[in-house]
Amino acid sequence: MKFRKQVSFNRHDCELSKGGKRITVKLGTKKRCDLTLMGVLRFGAKGVNLSDLTEHLNDRFGNSYSESDIDGALKRLVGEGYVIKSDRGRKAFYRGAKDALANWRAAEKVVL
Repeated sequence: MKFRKQVSFNRHDCELSKGGKRITVKLGTKKRCDLTLMGVLRFGAKGVNLSDLTEHLNDRFGNSYSESDIDGALKRLVGEGYVIKSDRGRKAFYRGAKDALANWRAAEKVVL
């Protein structure tokens, strides 16, 4: 999975480091995908909808993610095959794919 260096408006999960004359900003996209996958796997086979997952991650880890932050991470995880999206009525539910955690840990994560 590739993570690009880009502009982020999510200042709460970015890290800033100053070394000499350089200022480096490390975006939290990878961390957000990591937390989102763990949150989806925690709910098991029944799945979880976006609002419940966002609330769970914010309460458990003291974050201030919006639903669009978590939705972006879910789209990346669905696209790579780690999470399965199921539509039930008007709501979408997400659940982990088979061996999602093992595949996520084995996958190469490159920051471009």
